Amino acid sequence: SLVGVFISVTTVPAAGNIAVAVPLAHWTEVGASLKQLGVNLAGMVIAGVLTLLLQRVLWARFGLRITSVPRSGGQ
Repeated sequence: SLVGVFISVTTVPAAGNIAVAVPLAHWTEVGASLKQLGVNLAGMVIAGVLTLLLQRVLWARFGLRITSVPRSGGQ
């Protein structure tokens, strides 16, 4: 749930500002908000990719080892 809060806090204000600035023709505000939204989205993507890479490395090193268990009972 914390990820959802992070996404909302970083994207909604910039997107909302774009939605208000476009009808009012405040193009400098639109440009600044688009830049901020892009930075926020890029940060979330980079953080997600790094988290998954770290998780993959840690699982490969310390993860559970699953071995096959022979079946009994003639099946």
